[in-house]
Amino acid sequence: MRLAIKLLLALLLGLALLVALVQWRAARHEARAEASHPPEGEIMEVDGLPVHAKVIGNGPDLVLITGDLVEHPGPVTYSHFRDLIAPLEMPVYLIYMVYIGLVVM
Repeated sequence: MRLAIKLLLALLLGLALLVALVQWRAARHEARAEASHPPEGEIMEVDGLPVHAKVIGNGPDLVLITGDLVEHPGPVTYSHFRDLIAPLEMPVYLIYMVYIGLVVM
């Protein structure tokens, strides 16, 4: 029984050391990548939250939102999303993918 406990403890210690090594190496690689390719733009505060933005040009403002905007894609949920972002008081063009093609609202 004692041997099993010792083996389990040795295994857990080895696993903890492996996790620590992987984390350390990942942090080194991330620091090197950020040093060689610094992000463009700046961090600005919007409604008390930090936002990374790159401001260029002289035209109207553009906010590009990518990713899953609604849980269940479709005209009804995207119309609800449009209502949610209406207070932005700027032109809004929603382009979303559905399973059978591209729909523009």
